[in-house]
Amino acid sequence: MLRKLSDEVRYAEQRAAHAAEIAAKTGDPRLKADYLAMAPSWSKLARSYEVAERLGDFIHHNKARKAAALRTQIPIVHCPDCAAPMRVMLVVPHEKYANLDDRTYECTCGRMVELAIAKVVEGGS
Repeated sequence: MLRKLSDEVRYAEQRAAHAAEIAAKTGDPRLKADYLAMAPSWSKLARSYEVAERLGDFIHHNKARKAAALRTQIPIVHCPDCAAPMRVMLVVPHEKYANLDDRTYECTCGRMVELAIAKVVEGGS
């Protein structure tokens, strides 16, 4: 997938090219060695930025995908007292049935409800 390089990646690549260019032009052997040592370091930094960006994209994509999957798999339970959506407070395996979880829900009004609900299958929908 082609994408626009970030400013950090672009800057590190420019610095690597600049270091290699100066190394090629200089007549001082010490400076040449220093700049030749710098160029790969800048290139390595650019690759590190790229990896960090890809990892960030991967994490963001998977968080969004997981959230979407959970929205489709976890039923929304409404409070019997005030009809507001309740939040899951506790999930434990059902004592008798392996395909069920015992879930404890809590409402903002303070009402607690315990229900046995089919387990959420990772990756399924």
